[in-house]
Amino acid sequence: MELVPLEACKILNIQFTTAIHFLINIAEEGKIDKGMAIVKLEKLSLYGRYNKRIIDDAAKRLKGGK
Repeated sequence: MELVPLEACKILNIQFTTAIHFLINIAEEGKIDKGMAIVKLEKLSLYGRYNKRIIDDAAKRLKGGK
């Protein structure tokens, strides 16, 4: 992740989130089915620039673990 957008958000006091955190949050809130969230996570793993550890952690959270 680039630090420039993150630093800009800190300076402007704007909350910053990643697509993965957004996906986990909407799944936990019940706005999308957790099965669909897993499918979307798989797409993010293909097209996003995420470390495998981050994808694995997100999958674990979506399946009910912390």
